[in-house]
Amino acid sequence: MLFNTLSKNLAFLLFILISFSAYSQSLEPLKFHHIQDGMSQSSATKLLEDRYGFIWVGTRNGLNKYDGKDFEIFRKSTDNKTGLSHEYVVELYEDGENLLIGTNEGLNLYDRSLNIVTPFPFINEGLHIKDRSFQSVARINGELWLGTESAGLYKYNENTGKISHFTLDNDKLEVVNPRINKIHKIIPLDANRVLIISSYNIIVTNNNLEILNEVQAIENIISAISLEDNNFLLGTNNGSLIRLNVSLTSKIEKDKKQVSPGFGIRSLAKNLDNEFWIGTENNGLYIYSTELEFIRHLEYHVSKPNSISGNSIWSLLCTRNGTMWVAPYKSGLNFYDPEYFKFKHINSDPFNHKSLSNKLVNCFIEDANGNFWIGTDGGGLNYWNRAFDTFEHYALKNKTLNTNVVLSILQNKEDELWLGTWTNGITVFNTKTKKFKELNTENSFLNSNIIIDFLKDKKGHIWIINYFAGVQVYDPNTNSHKNVILNSDVDGVEINSIYQIFEDHLGQMWIGTLNSGLFKLTENNGTWTTTHYSTHNSLSNNFVNTIIQDSESTLWVGTQGGLNKYNAENDSFKAIT
Repeated sequence: MLFNTLSKNLAFLLFILISFSAYSQSLEPLKFHHIQDGMSQSSATKLLEDRYGFIWVGTRNGLNKYDGKDFEIFRKSTDNKTGLSHEYVVELYEDGENLLIGTNEGLNLYDRSLNIVTPFPFINEGLHIKDRSFQSVARINGELWLGTESAGLYKYNENTGKISHFTLDNDKLEVVNPRINKIHKIIPLDANRVLIISSYNIIVTNNNLEILNEVQAIENIISAISLEDNNFLLGTNNGSLIRLNVSLTSKIEKDKKQVSPGFGIRSLAKNLDNEFWIGTENNGLYIYSTELEFIRHLEYHVSKPNSISGNSIWSLLCTRNGTMWVAPYKSGLNFYDPEYFKFKHINSDPFNHKSLSNKLVNCFIEDANGNFWIGTDGGGLNYWNRAFDTFEHYALKNKTLNTNVVLSILQNKEDELWLGTWTNGITVFNTKTKKFKELNTENSFLNSNIIIDFLKDKKGHIWIINYFAGVQVYDPNTNSHKNVILNSDVDGVEINSIYQIFEDHLGQMWIGTLNSGLFKLTENNGTWTTTHYSTHNSLSNNFVNTIIQDSESTLWVGTQGGLNKYNAENDSFKAIT
């Protein structure tokens, strides 16, 4: 009987372990990108995304503004006029167009119009607090609420310089902690109430700093974030999460969950999937659901280059586009972008005969099965079976194609590809039989044996772009063709340097050239009328790289001289700079 009971318990335990293991393995690993260079210091203390999308990084030695490529650094002042009042940044707060920066010694102002940082201009009574360590900042009803590291909270009126001081009643706490009066967060609840979160106190006040309700915490709170509907999430020094709700009557309800026992929760953020990212001190990163159910635990691994770069997570940030920024102690910055690693790099491998035949890819199309036909510059045509991740090669080397250079591909029929080649005209390739035939200047209507682009329009006509030999239109139904003549409006000469072709939602054809601007072709009773756009009227540059139309039917043209937006009302382009 005892044996049977033990067997059942062991079987149940084994089932749980296997289930948990299977669940863990089913999660795709998160891959982090690392930024190690360019910052003023390798330990980021605070992260903020401003209204313009810049990422601001406070460190132990200066402030950094990141534009996605480079860092602009603001350091400690050397003249007490411009620069930070102290190098150690502990708070970042966006205040309208500008930023307020809390440091270990004073508040600072970033003036966006001048792109400079200066010590905050306190006046009158405010001069008495100008050197405080401001750990939290909020502007409420036009006044600044400033939370300090050890002296409670100050409310400051910028017009009069008057200050109001709010101190914490911690006399009953039997705690030895120099940061017992630290204010971690100041959050407006509504027009008349404010939530103040300190190391050991959760307080609701009115705008005059009169206490409406107060709860004293048992554990030391070291992090906090706002959620929706006056809900909040707090992290403690002992590794607990506290979920907090403040009612309309200022009643405070809270429940606690142990997440990282013995390892403090230094940072918190919520991603766009409504998951909580929980940064700990020396125990990595946890991710929990909104129901506070465990999802995963991430740690630094020296053998995994895309893991987080450290296990002490000092700051977390979720940007508007869903990118998660992680600031590990002395380890630069990490970011996880769900879109960043969606692209798999496919390259040729000389030791794998079923890999891509050549790394230079000119063109590709997807077939009905979700596989790809790929034209290369030197390796002929490839067929990529995505399920097996293998490539079939068609080229001169194995005598399965008449060329090694495929410049363009058109799916003409379900089982037929047209391949634009370099010096071999058009290769008509049957995808079922794998047989091919060649159309060139000697046996067909082609003006050139170099075909750089195709387009099949809404009527089934095939537009063919010849290399420096103009545009031709082929009608498969009548087996006939036309040569399209494009003349410059500038000097009247015929333009043959065609590079791009595009059909818009109205069936108008747009043809981009290498150095002669852009043409619009509009059909009327079987004839085409042309409009020429160049630098002589509204186009920013005559070299057209790409043409595209968005979901709102706006046409965009990319040139060597920037992006152009088409205005259909006045039939002209506006350069976007």
